[in-house]
Amino acid sequence: MRVKRIITRNVAIVVNVCIFIAILSYLLPPLAVTYYEWRVDPRKNRSLIFLVYHDNAESVFKVSYMVLDLFLPYCTFFVLIVCNTVIVLTLKSKSKWRQSTTGHGVNQLSGKPEISTKEKKLVIMLVTVSTIFIGCLSPQSAMLTALGIVRELKINGPYFDLSLLVYSFTFLLETINCSVSVLVYYNMSSKFRDRIHSWFPCCKFKT
Repeated sequence: MRVKRIITRNVAIVVNVCIFIAILSYLLPPLAVTYYEWRVDPRKNRSLIFLVYHDNAESVFKVSYMVLDLFLPYCTFFVLIVCNTVIVLTLKSKSKWRQSTTGHGVNQLSGKPEISTKEKKLVIMLVTVSTIFIGCLSPQSAMLTALGIVRELKINGPYFDLSLLVYSFTFLLETINCSVSVLVYYNMSSKFRDRIHSWFPCCKFKT
């Protein structure tokens, strides 16, 4: 109930608008220093559209890589780990509080407070989704870190082909993350599963 009071429709709209603005600001610096131009290709003896960089493109890309491609991804991983840790510790503290007030939720063998089955499923689901997220997106962050350090991996660099090869696998991992997370929610969250069944009755199977 507390979550429903906090995450209202207006809050959801504001958050989505802020995310859209953040993504737009993420794309603006690289786009601001690049433009397309018609140029003659002497090898093909025809005019082609080339991607051209302004004179200050190198300095802008350096700042963009440091802030957007290095700081933000690792900051996201750090916040995700901290939030999961806080959730687990909060659930344990609430279990201790319930045990001290009602006497329920105590392990008969060890005498220590136990987390309820519902809370255990919640913790497992959050940890699983977070682990999949970090495992699938950390290679992309590592590649961006290498790109910021080894400038030969950038566009038009001698090792750019290696960057394209690595990016093809990191993009596949991002796709796997998006696909697997839905399956985790479907298998571990009864509310999510019921909502999917209400939207797509054909997905409901008898067990």
